[in-house]
Amino acid sequence: MAGTGHLITLSDQNGRIIYLKGDSPTIRRAEKMNFAAGMDWSERAAGTNAIGTSIITKSPIQIFSAEHFCHGCHPWSCSSAPISHPVTQEIIGTIDFTGIWAYAQPHTLGLAISIAQVIETKLAESDMENTCHLVETYFRSADKWKTDHVLVLNRDFFFVKSSEKLARFFKLSPAVKLSNHPDFQSLINDYIRTPHDSGSNLAANALMIQDFPVIEIEPIYFEKALAGYLIVLKDTGAERVTDASKEFAAETGPWAEVIGHSSSFTAAINKCRKAASSNVPIIVLGESGTGKEKIAQTIHQSSDRSRKPFLPVNCGAIPKELISSELFGYERGTFTGGMAGGKKGIFEEANGGTLFLDEIGEMPLDSQIHLLRVLQEKEVTRLGSSQPIPVNVRIIAATHKNLLALCKSGGFREDLFYRLNVVSVTIPPLRERKDDILLIANNFLKQLAEKI
Repeated sequence: MAGTGHLITLSDQNGRIIYLKGDSPTIRRAEKMNFAAGMDWSERAAGTNAIGTSIITKSPIQIFSAEHFCHGCHPWSCSSAPISHPVTQEIIGTIDFTGIWAYAQPHTLGLAISIAQVIETKLAESDMENTCHLVETYFRSADKWKTDHVLVLNRDFFFVKSSEKLARFFKLSPAVKLSNHPDFQSLINDYIRTPHDSGSNLAANALMIQDFPVIEIEPIYFEKALAGYLIVLKDTGAERVTDASKEFAAETGPWAEVIGHSSSFTAAINKCRKAASSNVPIIVLGESGTGKEKIAQTIHQSSDRSRKPFLPVNCGAIPKELISSELFGYERGTFTGGMAGGKKGIFEEANGGTLFLDEIGEMPLDSQIHLLRVLQEKEVTRLGSSQPIPVNVRIIAATHKNLLALCKSGGFREDLFYRLNVVSVTIPPLRERKDDILLIANNFLKQLAEKI
């Protein structure tokens, strides 16, 4: 900002300036009207000004000279854009450029808008990484507390994941903020916001949430920062019988065809079973030949989408020029030699069911942009059309590549990676589960004997 006659500021959601940098002479001049870090520039305190007014209107705005309410601000021009929270969409602050009106430029407002969008994108990516870590923590903790119920919240106390029984019982969804939930207010205010010295206080105070005793509260950290909270509620007994019946049903249902009892393979399959009942995207990782498509099919067959289509697509086998038309379809007349009436894409064909994107690491970058939009908007637009078509498709992706390394090298979109990587499962190769070789061999012998 040196030499521009402008300052750049960041404010919080209340219009208080929390960061200010810029041209030194301009800073000294601005301080004379209390435009400095720590000052309140909300509309309530300062009247019409870019910071406060953009917060109130929830839209970018440029306030020029005498448009300011305060006479002392008339020599100045300000351009401010609000910054929204990636989940709640509430205004959490503003980015603002303030300078002497004689140096004002119309494009300054566009610059503020662009920076606000960059900040929102980075916040969304950070939130997605944070959520992925919390979901992974849930599945690890659910394995540890097999006979009880695990609940995971983010650092703002929004619901992230829990057992099915808790979600149904308390009507929990990602939009629910538990600090506003009557059943959880005491827990959050008395035991999380005011943490106790040890878990023994839980037992001493016999903390209950309806019929569920609370037996554990732990903070969850990600990259040395607080990410959320893990809460364990004791099972009341009835659910344990239900879980046992589910386990038996799983062994006689679709999962009975998945052969293996080694610890690494069993851990991966248990994770798949738990994720199958949700609609979150899953990435299945593993070398070629480890059975990733079989696992994906079984996840689909054991989900509530089992009566709808399961469509596998090998992203590495479709020519790069055709992958967008195959996935999203095209309208009549889009291509020379195309079908006369146009063609449904695979997303439309799989509506209500599951789409298995094998070798997702081979998908071209331009197609990744379209896939990301479908995941975000839950609608597709055929090539040659501007009319969006709603779709309800569960995505299971698979690859033998290191997608995180591909992201760093520019071969895979990072935002798409975090959108897909809600649950990741690694299927170990057979050489790492030699205990299963005899079991698999016996299964093949049984199949051959039945054919004979």
